[in-house]
Amino acid sequence: MMKNKIAPTVYKLVYEYSHQSEQPLNESESDTMAEYFNDLVTRLVGGESIDADTLLRLAKEYGVDVLRVPEIARFLSEWGRDGE
Repeated sequence: MMKNKIAPTVYKLVYEYSHQSEQPLNESESDTMAEYFNDLVTRLVGGESIDADTLLRLAKEYGVDVLRVPEIARFLSEWGRDGE
């Protein structure tokens, strides 16, 4: 697990995800999700490709409900397209 400082942008991303999610996050889930998103965004910005196995492995590492992974993948895919 990465223990980098989490940028405000990542917290904004988690907030947006939570408000678009079928099941909004509670406060403790938001902190966990911020760590997970921070790792994913760091990898994406670094040019890494993230496949489904990586998403699932990292979700387990960070304690994120793996049932959220498909929704998270869609959200990040849309975020990536919006940022272009």
